[in-house]
Order: sequence, then C-alpha cells, then structure tokens
Amino acid sequence: MSVKSPTTSKLPISGCVITYNEEKNIEACLESLWFCDEIVVVDSFSTDRTLEICQRYTPRIFHNPYRGNISQKNFALSKTKHEWVLSLDADERVSPELRKEIRRLFAAGFDGCSGYSFKRRARYLGKWINHCGWYPDHKLRLFKKNGARFGGVEPHDTVVIRKKVGRLAGDLHHFTCATVSEHLQKIDRYSSLAAGRLTSCSYARAAFLMVLSPVAKFLEMFLFKGGFLDGAHGFVVCGMSAFSRFLRYAKVLERRQMNRQQR
Repeated sequence: MSVKSPTTSKLPISGCVITYNEEKNIEACLESLWFCDEIVVVDSFSTDRTLEICQRYTPRIFHNPYRGNISQKNFALSKTKHEWVLSLDADERVSPELRKEIRRLFAAGFDGCSGYSFKRRARYLGKWINHCGWYPDHKLRLFKKNGARFGGVEPHDTVVIRKKVGRLAGDLHHFTCATVSEHLQKIDRYSSLAAGRLTSCSYARAAFLMVLSPVAKFLEMFLFKGGFLDGAHGFVVCGMSAFSRFLRYAKVLERRQMNRQQR
C-alpha cells in the first residue's frame, strides 16, 4: 500500500474503476489511487463486501447493470468530473514509481499528449511474470476525457483516442490469477466469448485450428517471447494460454454440432 503524506496535494485526476464482487482486490486498488482528487466506482450490484470497502474511499459510487467491460467503462467515464482520467481494473494498482512519474508529468506539462500508456506487469500465482508476451504489456490508462472513449472487443477493452499518446516508464501492477482454478474459470468465460464471435468459422476449420492454434500459441509465448525465462510459472502461463486456444475452437465445434442436431 502507498504511504500518504498529509502535505502532498492531490492531482486533478478522476480515478475510475468498475467492480463486481471484488472484495479481495478493491481496497489495494483504491488505496493506490489516493493521489487522485476524485475516485469514481461503478458497481454492477456486488453481493460481497465490495461496496462497504469502496465507501471508505469515495462517495462517488454508482450502480449500473453489467453489459460488458466496454459499456461499463464508458458509463464510468461519463460520471467523472476532471479533464484527466486514470482508469484501472479492480485487480490493478498504481506502483509508487508510476505515481511519482504521473506527479512529475502534471508538474512539468504534457508535451502535447492527450494520453499516456505504461507497462503492465502481472503477478501470477505469487510471482511477477517478466516475459511470455505478458511484459511489457503497454496499456493506455491515463488520458484526457474529451475525445476519448472505450472500444475494443469484449472482454478486452481499450481506450480509443485519435490524438498524440506518450509513454511513461513506471509499471502498472496487475494482480491477476492467484490460483490455477481461478485462471481456469477466467479461461472458460473468455473462450466462450471468443467462440461466440467466430460465427463464420466452419466445422472443418475449427477442428484444424483446435489442433494447430494451441501448439503455435505455446511455441510463440514459451520460445519466441521468452516464457522459459520465467521458469515453471512461465511454463504454466504458456500452457494455460495454449489451452485457452484449444477450448475456444472446441466450443466452436460444440456449437456447430448442436446446430447440426437441431436441423
């Protein structure tokens, strides 16, 4: 957690987070945003202690039905009051180094940039992952609200901005899956979304990609992107990513088979 200084002023930034049952993550996330003048939380009706924790950090809590990350983050963006917005996921935290860099940025000016990206470093099964294509994972999270919006393909939202974007050197910390079971649950959700988008993928093509795509993904991450340098954790990351590809096309085959049976 960050160490607050009573003499340190807050910056005119709206910190922005969406939540749903994030009691294990949200306190550390909001604590890392203490230097922001405003914190906006948009919750999709959590049933755990998420709201109780959020109320300790901000009165700016809104409730909105969840229809996807992109829609929810655009709703949160509409509730912010400052020109500059810093958007985080509930399992992310601003590192002390990144916070200091953001402070220097506001003190010195913005070099004509309307947004800034930074490297995201993931902590997986209790270890920082430095390769596998997971790092550096540049994310645009600090930006001027005017002219910006969230886009992308669910569940992977991105900030869409047409103006100049700079880069900061500090890391954004991402406390991703703490257990293999948690990762498997995420893979199950994400592979279903991906399979749902592959409406034009034929049965034969899905069968071919179900075999080829996982192998290609594992080799890309483990060999060419240095996953082997992360040791056993890197092997697990690469293996799980390959399994995600397998599951995606297995679900496409499942849907094609069900469609055949219904005819």
